[in-house]
Amino acid sequence: MLNVYKVISENVSVAIATNGENVTKQPLIKSMRTVKKETLKLISSWVGHSNDPQMVSVKFHVFIFVYSVSSILVMQSI
Repeated sequence: MLNVYKVISENVSVAIATNGENVTKQPLIKSMRTVKKETLKLISSWVGHSNDPQMVSVKFHVFIFVYSVSSILVMQSI
């Protein structure tokens, strides 16, 4: 699921960087952003119901933090 989020996020970022902010109004980009939101909801729900907090901590928190920071930096450079 994290890879789905990552790939879609990168594609949206590239589309915005290449075509400008107006590309966010296109149906494909809107759908991709919806998939990103739903993916985050699904991950959040899974983490909330996980019975193994150690695995969640090791596998997901680092990835989510690093990717979130890099996404913020990419968006600020656009």
